[in-house]
Amino acid sequence: MYNTNMNINKLDKVRSYFKKLTPKKVFPIILIVFGLIGATASLTINVEKTDLIKHPQESLSCDLNPVYSCAQIINTKQSTVLGVSNELLGIAMFTVLLTSGVVLLAGATLKPWYWQLFLTGMMGFMGFVIWLFYQSVYSIGFLCILCSTVWFSGWAITTSGFAWLYDMKLLPKNIKFLSFFTFIRKNIITIWILFIATLAVLVLSHFWYYYGLYFDFLN
Repeated sequence: MYNTNMNINKLDKVRSYFKKLTPKKVFPIILIVFGLIGATASLTINVEKTDLIKHPQESLSCDLNPVYSCAQIINTKQSTVLGVSNELLGIAMFTVLLTSGVVLLAGATLKPWYWQLFLTGMMGFMGFVIWLFYQSVYSIGFLCILCSTVWFSGWAITTSGFAWLYDMKLLPKNIKFLSFFTFIRKNIITIWILFIATLAVLVLSHFWYYYGLYFDFLN
């Protein structure tokens, strides 16, 4: 009986802890974690690209299967924008995001214009991600697991960042968009899930020749 009460008390403490987790407290951690993941993935892409240039006949460590093959992606024209490799832009962007997370976690305050610039930049990044996804799936015909990791990290930061900006009242004070912003904030988790689910369905349907093999038992 004593052990049961202890377990209940522990569960209550865990529930209480998670209830206290608000975007204000969680967002800096998300910036640090996904900033680090995104920067590491971008850096790894750069390392893999260098290795492919030195050894063009060898497969890369991120060549996982007939669908996820980095070698088929990282030397295409889509992997470079305005003469700069995408992964170098990724390293720079995620390093800034990681640093911003550390600054927030330390208790510092950044100017509102910085966060509005942050949201504009992340929305632009996600637009670029959608374009890259389309190019990868429907033009090149392959995906890159490291690129997907970068995309996922960016989406996690974008959605949590919007929620944080809304709660901190740092979004542009335009009454025309207030109801729209409120709708997004209330449904931010659903939007996050729907975006990921949509991309997953598109990948499965396009590459069903491969993934369908795993569902043969249903026939």
